[in-house]
Amino acid sequence: MVWSIEQTYARADEQSLGWLRANRAPFFHLRPPIVPKELLAGIWGAPRSREEEFKNWVESAALAVEPAMLEDAPLPDKGEFYGQLPERELLLELKWLAEQLGGPLTLYSAETFAGCIEYEWCYEFGPRERVLINAEHPTGHRLHEFSAAGARSQPISNAFAVLVSTLASMRIITGGGFAPHERGFKWTDYLVKPTGP
Repeated sequence: MVWSIEQTYARADEQSLGWLRANRAPFFHLRPPIVPKELLAGIWGAPRSREEEFKNWVESAALAVEPAMLEDAPLPDKGEFYGQLPERELLLELKWLAEQLGGPLTLYSAETFAGCIEYEWCYEFGPRERVLINAEHPTGHRLHEFSAAGARSQPISNAFAVLVSTLASMRIITGGGFAPHERGFKWTDYLVKPTGP
């Protein structure tokens, strides 16, 4: 059976919550006990009221890890991964949002088949900009990290090492179990809709 997710996550603090509410942006507000600490999700784009500001910002913006840079990466089964890469425009929008929120914002994607990982990766924006990829090699899974400082790779034992690592950057520690990624999780129970005019 196939399971997959593509979701954005951000740290829940006064600045990020205040900005989202002031700009009337919908989001999911996850709270304990379903997550160890408060976490925001479902932040996908610039609010209409800020589109002009975003367009001006994009003119001089750059990504620390451009999608094209990953083409030469030492990854097996690139076809499996590259079929899932987001468009550069979305990545720039998420980078802008991370700056507005004042903290890390991650685009996370994963798919499993019969309980085995088919792919797992994230783009992380904020204080440190990086791409994490969980790739299966003949000797086992490895966590690949790409950033402005270069690339590094290390063996991993946790099946969802990308999720664990990116949540840790938001000060959320999990051993791999994560309730919002369980089948049947009711995301709508945590939706915060804009209020007011």
